[in-house]
Amino acid sequence: MKIVYTSYWGTYSALLKAMIRVCAWTSLPPYEDKRIPISLFCKASYGDLLYIGVDEKLNEVYILGHRGLSDVIENALWGLQKIFDLRDDDVIFIDTQGYEDPWDSLFIRLINHGICSDMLKRALYKKFQIKLERGEIPW
Repeated sequence: MKIVYTSYWGTYSALLKAMIRVCAWTSLPPYEDKRIPISLFCKASYGDLLYIGVDEKLNEVYILGHRGLSDVIENALWGLQKIFDLRDDDVIFIDTQGYEDPWDSLFIRLINHGICSDMLKRALYKKFQIKLERGEIPW
């Protein structure tokens, strides 16, 4: 099975949720952890299906930025699934956009323009970590 985590940018909440699944983390490691693909973190990536890894059940895990067009992309991929005669349960989409706040988008725009990149990446990472610990985001 293939699991695709989606969000507007595709590389913030979707990436962290995908990493949690692939690495089977029970808590988010420090930002400096080498397993976190910092080069992808908060980088605008619209329409690129990026492979993250395989989870413990051997499901392939991907991320996808949809730039607000999640329904269009999901429908297109479902259409491809039908064309290539894949089973309905071969692909699961999980939209993580609801885990992001309106300010996150501004921060990611600034990061992508090179403004305070490291500081803002660390702040977003820490905020996601706190939301996980509080139970605001399911594991």
